Amino acid sequence: AKLAQTNWEHFLYARLASTGHLMSHMLAKDYDDDHPCLTPVGFVDTQRCRGSQEPLSSLLTAHLPWIVSDDGPLDRNGLEALLGIVYTTRLLFERESDYKTMGLWAMPPPSSPSRPFGSISLSCELGCAPQLRAGAVSPLLCIRRVGVVDDIDCGLGLFALAPIPSGSFLCEYTGLVQCDPPPTRDDYAFGLPVCDPDVRISAAHYGNLCRLFNHGDAPNVELRPCVHEGVIHLVARTITIANEGEQLLVHYGEPFWRSHGRRRVELSNT
Repeated sequence: AKLAQTNWEHFLYARLASTGHLMSHMLAKDYDDDHPCLTPVGFVDTQRCRGSQEPLSSLLTAHLPWIVSDDGPLDRNGLEALLGIVYTTRLLFERESDYKTMGLWAMPPPSSPSRPFGSISLSCELGCAPQLRAGAVSPLLCIRRVGVVDDIDCGLGLFALAPIPSGSFLCEYTGLVQCDPPPTRDDYAFGLPVCDPDVRISAAHYGNLCRLFNHGDAPNVELRPCVHEGVIHLVARTITIANEGEQLLVHYGEPFWRSHGRRRVELSNT
């Protein structure tokens, strides 16, 4: 009888998860007393930071290590001028209310009381929790100009300064978490595996080096979602060895090319 009751509870939990009716405190609270949130998260509408009295500006003006590029080392001002964005090493929510209602998001199965985010990996399972807390970026990344390919200026890309082993953390795909965004073209948006609502991270106006990953049909990098301190983050990791001077490429997915009439060109890793 006890086993049958347990199975029924798990079934009911999965049904609730599939329709998005999870209790919000299971996901949206500031982790728990034994594991406080150490990773800053910002809210654009209220200009606040999670679990802190610091204003959002404290995240957006924090010191950055120099980033190597063809034009020489770049500081925050140089990166923002080159990329045309507000550079952030941290994830931002467009609305604080979206963060507080994450518990109502319908997550991919299988869900259980111990895994309310379903099949999405935990940061500790991927070994990237320390890097996410630190807002780290691999020092082996270099910004270079790709040049013109098939009459298309492919702009900038990310390249390996030295050999990078497979499975290495590169950086977090930071930007603006948006729920049910308008159906407008956004070349820097990455959809998260949430069944309902439609959730994406957009690096169109806020972001970091991750927005420079170009597409490749034979990628050497993956963008993988993981749950870290109660929030879904997106991390870039190598899936093969990246040799020195090799361009780091991800696969954008076929829906990206089918929408908004985008033209596709093939980039090499060199």
